[in-house]
Amino acid sequence: MDDGSKFDLGIDARGASFFDLYARGAVPAEAIDDWIGRWHDDPSVGGRELHAWLGLSLPEYQVWVYDADALPLILEARRSGQTLDGAVEDRLASLDRADGPVDGTVTRGLRGWLDRRAREAAATVG
Repeated sequence: MDDGSKFDLGIDARGASFFDLYARGAVPAEAIDDWIGRWHDDPSVGGRELHAWLGLSLPEYQVWVYDADALPLILEARRSGQTLDGAVEDRLASLDRADGPVDGTVTRGLRGWLDRRAREAAATVG
């Protein structure tokens, strides 16, 4: 199928999500935009939440929304068994140490995400 995308999306591969293919190196991170477009445009893939269609958990999807460069971070967290919260904390620490300019929207978004996760965890304990 030639849908005009610049990537071989692998979308027709049964059972393989974007993130499955990304983790195998079969599609680049940039292909996520084409997968999202397909989710919006193709009624045959409907009925699933976008994050599930992409192969991400809801928290992983939220992190990606705040930081479009987070896919390698998510992949490494999965492979190493690190919590997503810990991976995001490490990402923020690396951004704080960066020599060049850092997108404040990304850091504020990730910090807000971590704060919400901490509040949710505290609410379930107490």
